[in-house]
Amino acid sequence: MVRVLIIDDNADGAFALGLLLKHLGCSVETCQDPLLAVDIAQQRKPQLVLLDLAMPKHSGFEVAKALRSLDLPPFLLVAISGRGESTIRDRCMAEGFDRFFLKPATNEQIYDLLILATQHIVDVECAAPEKRQANTRIDCDGPEASDNRRRPCTGFTSQDISRRTALSKSSED
Repeated sequence: MVRVLIIDDNADGAFALGLLLKHLGCSVETCQDPLLAVDIAQQRKPQLVLLDLAMPKHSGFEVAKALRSLDLPPFLLVAISGRGESTIRDRCMAEGFDRFFLKPATNEQIYDLLILATQHIVDVECAAPEKRQANTRIDCDGPEASDNRRRPCTGFTSQDISRRTALSKSSED
């Protein structure tokens, strides 16, 4: 079960995303207060953080910096925003986010993200203790990645593909 923290000042959006993630088997915590979210992260030790960029008082970039400075096990940090300009996407990658999603994220994007998070959890838990680094950025891009685009990690099983197909079909109905 992936531990997820959703940080978004839009309570309805956070609730809807949380509901989908719970349906997919995740343990989900939502928070509308960026400062409280940092405390929750320290307590819950999320493996996946979905972070809105545009929040009152503290931007997602500030929250991301605070989260990365904590002594937490490695986690996947994903920016979610209603603005998708390339400058924002580039800034997200430069400031330590692992992925960027334009709101609303599709079911397919969320499912792919859960596969990536699960792969990362397995990698971290199987790594020798001396090779584990707290709060490192997850980089699935190899030298073959081009045009500053991020490619999804590989390693899908036939069961993953079947579930993904079923999820996509159910969202179309």
